[in-house]
Amino acid sequence: MLMEIPNTQHRFKIDTPSTCPTCHLGIIPQFLTGIMIPDMPIYSAIFSCPSCNSVIFASYQIRENYEGLLVTGLPIVFPPAAPTVDIPSEMNDYFPEFFELYQQSASAEAAGLHQICGMGYRKALENLVKTHLCAEYPDKSKAILLETLAQSINRLSGYPKIHALAKAASWIGNDYAHIVKKHPDRDISDMKAFTLALCHLILAEKEAANALSMLNAPAGTSPKNTPSNE
Repeated sequence: MLMEIPNTQHRFKIDTPSTCPTCHLGIIPQFLTGIMIPDMPIYSAIFSCPSCNSVIFASYQIRENYEGLLVTGLPIVFPPAAPTVDIPSEMNDYFPEFFELYQQSASAEAAGLHQICGMGYRKALENLVKTHLCAEYPDKSKAILLETLAQSINRLSGYPKIHALAKAASWIGNDYAHIVKKHPDRDISDMKAFTLALCHLILAEKEAANALSMLNAPAGTSPKNTPSNE
């Protein structure tokens, strides 16, 4: 939506943010104030969201046209909108810390922090692997938490597909923690794809365990398995 800015020495028309980056609703924001950056073709504006009252910052590149000064193009908006995370929502029930770590890494990636988000995804992977193993082998949880990620992944060798996905994702994650990459033909998109597939397999294992629990219990006595803080 184009808005003409009042009370300025120049005539400005700006394309206001159409979605609130905080509540994610479609909005017509309220203009609060703005300033022209001296000696630069940049205009910065502050809006408020009529839905959640959060503050929205926007920066514009400007140019002259026959009407005076016209702000063109979509603004750079802060805070950036939260990215859509492709990890199944059920993972938040079983592995809330992993889910939060993954979301924060996705936010870093969406903000253009490509040099550090890979390490975040690797930390999320380590949390997932170790939390899953601690739930499967509670008597060995202390050793699992203290050992390296590679050692923990080796414990998954009895599940070849899960083992392969976790190992491949960790190799890419390690590349983002070191200067020299051992797998330069792979990147974060591969790591995310492997992690997503890993999540689906782990969830499938949990549902299979739930089904076996029902089948092996006396009729009418099998409680439904529910997620717990693992």
